[in-house]
Amino acid sequence: IIGTSARARDPLGTPLPVHRCGQCGSLDTRPTDESLKCSVCGEEMRAFSLYQPEGFRTIYSQPDYDDSHITPMYAGYSELSTNTELGQETRLHGVSLRLLEQAEVVAVNDNNRKLFDLSRQSDGSVVAQNRDLYRRPLPEFMRTGGQALDPAAIGEVRRTDVLLLGLDGLALPDGAVATLPWACPAGKGALLSFAELLRNAAKEYLDIEQSELEVGLQPTRSGATVSARVFLADALDNGAGYALELGASPTFERLLTSIRDATGKRLREGPHGVACTSSCPGCLRNYENRFNHWALDWRLGLDVVDLVLGRSLDLSRWSDRTAALMQSFADGYGPHLRIEQHTVNGLPALVSPEGRGAAVVIGHPLWRHEDAHWNPEVRRAVTELRGRGLSQVAVSDTYVLDRTPIKLFNALLEGT
Repeated sequence: IIGTSARARDPLGTPLPVHRCGQCGSLDTRPTDESLKCSVCGEEMRAFSLYQPEGFRTIYSQPDYDDSHITPMYAGYSELSTNTELGQETRLHGVSLRLLEQAEVVAVNDNNRKLFDLSRQSDGSVVAQNRDLYRRPLPEFMRTGGQALDPAAIGEVRRTDVLLLGLDGLALPDGAVATLPWACPAGKGALLSFAELLRNAAKEYLDIEQSELEVGLQPTRSGATVSARVFLADALDNGAGYALELGASPTFERLLTSIRDATGKRLREGPHGVACTSSCPGCLRNYENRFNHWALDWRLGLDVVDLVLGRSLDLSRWSDRTAALMQSFADGYGPHLRIEQHTVNGLPALVSPEGRGAAVVIGHPLWRHEDAHWNPEVRRAVTELRGRGLSQVAVSDTYVLDRTPIKLFNALLEGT
């Protein structure tokens, strides 16, 4: 509930016009009422208003404290608008570095794309009427009284220093990590994991608290590939100088090297490499990124570090994990469908010889799934499997095998 404020008569303040792309997630804060097409993927963008509340108030009730019902509430994450002025670029291996002083960082809470149904009360305060926001009904005068306002989002707009990283010179198609889920399901998770590795390294280098730096993604396009830039922003208004210091080329390269060597060795070897299959509080997870825990994977983060440093992907990093997942898949789905594990042109594959036959080639998580972007290894494996007379040959990766194995099972069923 947005309350009255001694600083302003209107607790909502002036609305900021926002356009959001439902496909790639781009945010545009240009002051226009006209509909916009996304500059990244070309889709129509949804327009809504964003308010930065002056303060909040209670609902005038005193329920007994009980934390059993409390669940983490989504409050938005830091974003950069696609219309942000990019400034001067410095190249370092496969990445471009841009230092943005006093850039506008936006945090949007749009109630999981549903927006807030707002009404203004007689005392000037504003109430969100969405019933699913409250454990018990609002007082009747709050539900029935007041003037209805247009649905809107709430959030925060602040200016601070930002280090913006363009990952557009990598050893991948179009030089970038694809982030649309049907092109590369692991793409967004890889960039988020890379961002968290960077934040952890920066925290140690600067000797600061993790919460003093924010990380995020800014959707962009590299050639024909929808991808995203990674940014690190000072958490304080007007900046604390951290992002500017990290953006110096020698410092940034030192951070990347320390992640590849020291952090990478710690994550791969010893108890962590055995126990942590994707991410944990000991590597990437923390309270601030709790809504991205599903996507984080330390192997993906290290893969992006290699690519940014101008190296190729290290396929051996995934070999043990892939073998374990394939065995679990065969054990779990074996009673329902005959499944064989093969190695084809050096790549693992799941094959079901029943009926007309089907197979799924298991590639690296950052390899593209679309036919036009198959690399030579995948294309040769698919050609060999088709040459065996299999009617259906699909391409997937270890990330999908881990997170959504039913997709691979359905692909194998198509050949029966």
